[in-house]
Amino acid sequence: TREEGPKAPADLDRAVRRARAQVRDIALCTPFRWFVTLTLDAAKVDRYNMAEITRKLNHWLDNQVRRRGLAYVLVPERHKDGAVHFHGFFNDALEAVDSGTISLPGQKRPRRPRSRAQREAWLAQGGHPVFNLPGWSLGFTTALELYGDYEAAVGYVCKYIGKDMPQGRQGGPESPQWEGGKVGGRWYYSGGALGRPEVAYYDDDLRELERRPGAYRFDIEAARLSFVQVCWERGEDRGAGAGPVLPLVGGVQGAQLLEMPFGESAQGLEHMFEKHDLTFSGKSSGGEGPGPQGPEAPEPLPKAGKN
Repeated sequence: TREEGPKAPADLDRAVRRARAQVRDIALCTPFRWFVTLTLDAAKVDRYNMAEITRKLNHWLDNQVRRRGLAYVLVPERHKDGAVHFHGFFNDALEAVDSGTISLPGQKRPRRPRSRAQREAWLAQGGHPVFNLPGWSLGFTTALELYGDYEAAVGYVCKYIGKDMPQGRQGGPESPQWEGGKVGGRWYYSGGALGRPEVAYYDDDLRELERRPGAYRFDIEAARLSFVQVCWERGEDRGAGAGPVLPLVGGVQGAQLLEMPFGESAQGLEHMFEKHDLTFSGKSSGGEGPGPQGPEAPEPLPKAGKN
């Protein structure tokens, strides 16, 4: 998504949170299969020229969407030397080939086992096979099949948005140190048959919500607001026409039920606050008080391998 024009510090921070919320919505509503890292081959594209990268990337992505049904979300990131690469999610539209390497817990780079017995031992220890995507024609890839906590993986990718934004910025948006917050003018790329949240509003009494199993209420005295969150297990039958929800939020006079496929999350309220520019202090995210303190750098994942 694009954000045009210079921004003040609070506006830029808000734009980062909004972009993260948008990527989170897409990922939680789309059954992605692969966490991917795409790097660029200097012989095929200038890794520092964002205009050239964007042109060739968009051409490749459009072809994959039309010909193979690719659905994707990708977040650009710069290496320390300024070269660009991408992290994100793909559905199962593209061919994936086992690279012969294993991503081991606590190891930054994949390792190649010396024997079948060692491979089986590493897998038994919690390792995961690393795949390559031969269809990526602009460089090198790694692809890890998503496992475990899907929402944690979504949060991991979201943290790449704004990761390059310098901390302690001074001098305003005209200052050179503002460069790098948004790589090539884009927070992220997305396309294909993506899911989107469906929001349905219901009138309900706060006290009725509190009596539901699993309900949790908290109050924001400074804003004179009360909320109730109720999470159902994914896929739980709540009656005809009802689907999984996240979260159930009630005010003093009533409630809003936010329906969202593919997810229930303890981060649901935080997500809602980010989208509406609020913090848990009940103040605007542009004001003082607790709230997001800036992006955290994600832990490194295995580097992309040669196809």
